[in-house]
Amino acid sequence: MLIITYFLIFVLLISLMIILVPYFKAFLRENKQLKPGIGREEFSAEFFPDKPKKETPIDYNWKAHLNKELDFGELPQTYGDNRLVLMVKNSHNLYAYWDTTTRWDRGTPVLRVYELNPSGEEKDISFLFDIDLEKNADNWFFPVPKDNWMYYVELGRREPDGKFIPLLRSNPVTTPRASLSPAIDENWIPCDLYGRLNNISYGLSSGYMHKERERTDH
Repeated sequence: MLIITYFLIFVLLISLMIILVPYFKAFLRENKQLKPGIGREEFSAEFFPDKPKKETPIDYNWKAHLNKELDFGELPQTYGDNRLVLMVKNSHNLYAYWDTTTRWDRGTPVLRVYELNPSGEEKDISFLFDIDLEKNADNWFFPVPKDNWMYYVELGRREPDGKFIPLLRSNPVTTPRASLSPAIDENWIPCDLYGRLNNISYGLSSGYMHKERERTDH
């Protein structure tokens, strides 16, 4: 009878061990994961978050000085292009500007104006007048006598003896007409479609068109 009792106790202990083994393995696995340096910081941060830091208030006041002068640097006196450009302002006024590295230490800077005859086969060049410039000038407005005419200028130096030495030459320009065009009856642009519709040739001037219309109407 005593042997049977011991056997039953042994069987009961074995059964308890078999039941408790999975729980014991899970307990060991959790302790391994929570060792220092392996996930403990994340675990502690998840369950015990730090207190929120006090946010620094944003200062919306404008601290810049409104009257502060901005330094963009100085423009160079010359870019070294050495060019002279002539432009038209209106029928009797032109505008010239230039960029040159020439030093006006001696002599007088002069803008010499020429005219060109645009109607001739060979454009005749005629000297008109000189304009004495200031030594620090880099542009100039000046009048011209004729409208619908071509001009160009030269920038140079007049020596003390009166000799003119040209340094730069501009592009030629043509001033616009200051009066109405004398062509009051230009030929019309031909258009065959309208000519077929009205039986009129639209390549003729208005006078011939009027005569053509009278002829077709009768």
